[in-house]
Amino acid sequence: MAQQDQVNNLLHSHDVEKVFSMPGTFIQSTQQNIPLNKTFNHVPEFVQGDKSIIPKLVGSLRSVGRVYNPVPKVIQQYTTSVSRCFNLIACSDGSFWINDYNVQQVMRVNSSGKVMQVISNFNIEVEDISLMSNEELMLCIKKSPVVKVIAVGSTEIKDSRYNVSPLWAISVHVTHDNKVMIGVKDTAQAFPASGPRQIKVMDQSGKQEQVFEYDNNSKPLFTVPARIDSNKANIVCVLDWISEDADGRIIVLNKEES
Repeated sequence: MAQQDQVNNLLHSHDVEKVFSMPGTFIQSTQQNIPLNKTFNHVPEFVQGDKSIIPKLVGSLRSVGRVYNPVPKVIQQYTTSVSRCFNLIACSDGSFWINDYNVQQVMRVNSSGKVMQVISNFNIEVEDISLMSNEELMLCIKKSPVVKVIAVGSTEIKDSRYNVSPLWAISVHVTHDNKVMIGVKDTAQAFPASGPRQIKVMDQSGKQEQVFEYDNNSKPLFTVPARIDSNKANIVCVLDWISEDADGRIIVLNKEES
């Protein structure tokens, strides 16, 4: 019986035993009919094609002689009454927190056209500010061990859970993993440094996890740690003021090490 007839009979069969036994027989008969050539007259070898056609199809990279130097473009500018901007922080809704150190004001502003509108204003002497992940504003008040906080939409300044007593909190920064880093100093005059000058790392509950104060030679790292910033790789940069003439330096730390 031809193989095609066998297949047709199998498809129309109601005999279970025949259905399950036929495929094996069919495969065996098929395999037996396939001629197997065990003799080769030659061994094939690979012949490389024309690679020059690839750049013509997809393009290529080349070095350019000119240095890439993009020119910043001003898309909008505003005139404000801010006399000395110590901090400028952008919020997710497009508004900004501004710390005017000279007039001792912290304000939240929004832009509308060419006019800067004040949303809220707080008359308080602030050393530094930072924004938490929930967009609450953290503030280091002059000569205070307690970091203050302003909740979103609130008109009140409240104590946070971050307290560095008996030292003063002079700078604050919230990291990408929501740790709070606070620059602290003793209650004596800023220059020359006579007491502890540190960076404290705290968790969300206000518990201290790390302290940066000395280098590998047991020498003080900081004079006045005035600003703190970090990236996702836990590399921390500290702006350290070293004199009354506002001379300073940048100190880079690895937060994974203390």
